[in-house]
Amino acid sequence: MKGKELFQLSTVVRPSAVVFLVLLYILLPVLTLVRTLLPGRLLTVRSYAPSPLVNWLVTVVFIAVDLVLAYGVWEGKKWSWVCALLWSVLGIVSSTLGLFLRPLIGDLVSLVVNVVILCLLMQPTVQRYLHRA
Repeated sequence: MKGKELFQLSTVVRPSAVVFLVLLYILLPVLTLVRTLLPGRLLTVRSYAPSPLVNWLVTVVFIAVDLVLAYGVWEGKKWSWVCALLWSVLGIVSSTLGLFLRPLIGDLVSLVVNVVILCLLMQPTVQRYLHRA
C-alpha cells in the first residue's frame, strides 16, 4: 500500500479566492515589466531612484517579492498571509501618496490591485487556507 501512496496526487482543495490571489501575484510582475519597458510610459509609476540601474534593481526586487508571495499563498504557507498583508498595505500607502503628489494611471492601477488583494486576504476561506483562523 505504501507504493501507491507515493504516487498519489495531491488532493489539496484551494478556495477560488486563493487561486485569484495567486493570479494577481503572478500578474503584478508582468504589469511591472510592461510598465518598466513601455516606451510611452503610460502606466508609469514615479521613480525616486537615483539612476536607471537602481530603478531596475528595485523592479527586480518587487518582482521577486510578488513571485515569492504567489508561491507562499499557493502552498498555503503560514508566513504568506502576514507578508502579503504587509506588502499590500505598503502598496496602498505608496500608491495613495503617489496619487496625491502627481496622479498617474500606474498608481491608480496599483491602488486598485492592492485593495483587491487586501480584501481577498480578509476572506475567511483564505485565512483558513493560510492557517490564520
